[in-house]
Amino acid sequence: MRISKLTVGILVSMIFFSIFLANVVNLLSIDALRPHKHTKDDYLQITDTADNLIWFLQISDLHISIFRDPLRITEFKEFCHYTVDAIQPKVVLASGGLNRR
Repeated sequence: MRISKLTVGILVSMIFFSIFLANVVNLLSIDALRPHKHTKDDYLQITDTADNLIWFLQISDLHISIFRDPLRITEFKEFCHYTVDAIQPKVVLASGGLNRR
């Protein structure tokens, strides 16, 4: 397959036209005309209050089994009732060994 000089010229012209068009669009865009100025309100204000505080709780290695130690289920329910209700986290993450074989 032979590529003629005309084909190469058309491809190069299309590339240059695409670059030119992209630059024109960039110049005409609203963001380019009005750059965003950062203010203090754009950043999170760190204070000594608990307004932006998010609580999460990670429980690891539960090893719950109805066959080996059924008392662990009761202990886990008590833990959830007293501790989790007292902390009131937004997220509770259970990880590690969740059950025992």
